[in-house]
Amino acid sequence: MANIPFIFKFVLPVTAHLWSIAVEEQFYLFWPHLFKLKNIKKIIIWSIILLAVIRLGVWTAYPHTKLSSFVTVNRFDCMLFGALLAFLLNERSDIINRLNSKFFQIASWAIFLILFLNISVVNAIITMFTVTAATGAIIINQIGNKPKLINLENPVCNFLGKYSYGIYVYHPLLIFLAYKSQLFEYIRNPYLKVAVIYIVIIVLTISIAYLSYQLLEKKFLNFKGRYSVVHSTNTNVKSFNSGIEKVL
Repeated sequence: MANIPFIFKFVLPVTAHLWSIAVEEQFYLFWPHLFKLKNIKKIIIWSIILLAVIRLGVWTAYPHTKLSSFVTVNRFDCMLFGALLAFLLNERSDIINRLNSKFFQIASWAIFLILFLNISVVNAIITMFTVTAATGAIIINQIGNKPKLINLENPVCNFLGKYSYGIYVYHPLLIFLAYKSQLFEYIRNPYLKVAVIYIVIIVLTISIAYLSYQLLEKKFLNFKGRYSVVHSTNTNVKSFNSGIEKVL
């Protein structure tokens, strides 16, 4: 209901960004079964290469078509890359140490700075691969014990991370309503107007995401304990859920 209409360009208003959540859910339909296979790491590596080659090939031969949109919206290779890093981390591979190096960390944060400044350096398809690699490197650095180039473990990031799903889901709707409303028309100074709109939307988005988490999402998160495969002998569902909540 999200990424298929997005590909065929008949998406409902203010829901276009939900294509990424749809892809994630579709990935989870087959990932548990793939995980049971032997030589899973090799399968992941070859799947990443195959999907990347297909995307590049389709975009070269059929740019700006529905087929090229499909191979672009499908980001299974990006999620498989994250799975591969999890395997390498578990194996304490030397690749993880390299990703933790200052060179890779500086390069990764530089990529995000370029994106933040909206500077187009390379083709969008190539950007997709570089962003995937940079994201993986930063995540590896953040969850490791080695010194972090930029430490994201702080109260502000923890708070925003906890409610980030709602922030992502609701922010286009609030931007759309602000655009359609007449609330900001009385502000004559264009710079002040933009600043006020930004502040109001950010505050409203975080507030609504907070309420969504407390009133809606939390109820579903509490179901996780029921579907957990392994429980320790002295852990009940309530304490399990409490632990999950702390992690989130």
